[in-house]
Amino acid sequence: PAAAELLSEALALLPRFGFTLGADAVVCPDGRKVTLDRSQPLWTLAHLVQEDLCILQKRGDEHVLTAAALCFPANWRLADKIEQPLTGIHAPVEEYDADIARRVQRLFDGVRAGRPLWRFNKLRYADADLHQPRRRETGSDMPFIRSERQCILRLPESDAVVFTIHTYVVRDDPDRRYTSGLMALGQNQMRLPVRGLARGDPLRIDHRIDLPPHIAEQGRGHNVNRRVKAQGQRPHATAR
Repeated sequence: PAAAELLSEALALLPRFGFTLGADAVVCPDGRKVTLDRSQPLWTLAHLVQEDLCILQKRGDEHVLTAAALCFPANWRLADKIEQPLTGIHAPVEEYDADIARRVQRLFDGVRAGRPLWRFNKLRYADADLHQPRRRETGSDMPFIRSERQCILRLPESDAVVFTIHTYVVRDDPDRRYTSGLMALGQNQMRLPVRGLARGDPLRIDHRIDLPPHIAEQGRGHNVNRRVKAQGQRPHATAR
């Protein structure tokens, strides 16, 4: 039910970003036609929006990852995290101590329907591949900056929380023409404040960072499936 609700919420937003909704298909701004399959809501969403989509539902004291459409993981695999609570999901993260765990859980408990929250992080990577379930560091040379625009929003009917991840990758350059925005937004990934979005604005297709043309295929475009196939990967989705 939560995945179906997420699809309905997204479809209500997409026309303002240039998408055309039909009875059985959606036409994207680049002209692609995506079949509207409500029996596979996450599969449909994975072909429409750039974000990775994770659905978490409250079980006991914590939110648990119950469903996701994941194309561009950063050092994690969906198979390892599905059905895990927030503390289990972040167990390998050294900085994710008990204090941060409590604060993150308060965010998930407190986020209200229609009042999403967002933050950015910043990490250095050895290569620019978006699909990196295992980080591939090669010595000290880490020329790429990877930043995720993470949004947290609550679905009003199911009360599930959706965690969306929009990934940008840019090459670090000496004059900071293209990395200054990411550097400013991600000075400290664990302490960056969470900010509110405008009402009804959980899934953004436009960009607040001025990305250069040569990285368009890494951070822009509307064809998620095309970018995944280019890397020899397929979208991973599970729904419950």
